[in-house]
Amino acid sequence: MGQTLHSKVVVADFSRVFIGSHNLTRGGLTYNLEMTCYTETVSIVRDAEEFMDEVWDICTPIDQLGPLPPEPPPVEITLGTVQIDGAFINLTFTANHTEDADAFAAVCGRTPQLLGAHIGPTVPPTATAASIIPNADPVEVVCVAIRAFRDGRDVATSITHQLTYAPTAPPPEETYGEAEAGFDALPPPPLTAPGLASVQAASESIEDPDSIGTVTITWAFPGIADFVKFVIEQRGLDGVWNQVTVIRDPAIRTWTGAPDSLNPAMPFRIVVHDLAGLTEASNEMGIG
Repeated sequence: MGQTLHSKVVVADFSRVFIGSHNLTRGGLTYNLEMTCYTETVSIVRDAEEFMDEVWDICTPIDQLGPLPPEPPPVEITLGTVQIDGAFINLTFTANHTEDADAFAAVCGRTPQLLGAHIGPTVPPTATAASIIPNADPVEVVCVAIRAFRDGRDVATSITHQLTYAPTAPPPEETYGEAEAGFDALPPPPLTAPGLASVQAASESIEDPDSIGTVTITWAFPGIADFVKFVIEQRGLDGVWNQVTVIRDPAIRTWTGAPDSLNPAMPFRIVVHDLAGLTEASNEMGIG
């Protein structure tokens, strides 16, 4: 069905229905804040029975499922070469697989543990090289590595490589932020908001039944040098914006996936984040 169903339905004796959020657990029946409704209204009972029959009909019996596919092994990143080119530190790498990674990035910190590390521009999972301009002074010792990301969270990091940062040129003009020692800093440009262009729900398709329950969102954005991520959010009926997904590829301008709800009264927006911790939100748009 392409959507997550969290509510629970119990039909008893074809004449009574419980519909609500309770799990049959100690938490669900004692200290959790839950709500379940009980009714004997014939029309509601009939609707619940029909709904459960529909769900039952699309399910596969357990004895027909066969063995579950094996879990992919953990992502392992092998660090290759590390070279300084101008203000950049260029790293090459390989990964044993990318099933659990949708982006890679170079990271740089002052300790091998990479605490508070600076993250460079993300690259797609097909890439084998990434670059970073450290937030460090010339001749300062830094540690660099390659990190894999999945839905905005890091899933693997290579071993770290320690080197003395000795840039041979100042940062390029499109690089903003703190100046390296001996170089003039460029003022950061103002962060501009993305422009949400369209939000379209997938129509029912016999050829692609898995697309039912998904939306396709497109937006415009001029791009920034210190891009961190796009966050797609959907506003709940309580007025709170909830995160739907995170995109770390600065080149992406469209996304297709399952939202929290297909309710047209719950609009979407795109929020862009930069390395300075600033954010800008797009216009809001409901499903068209």
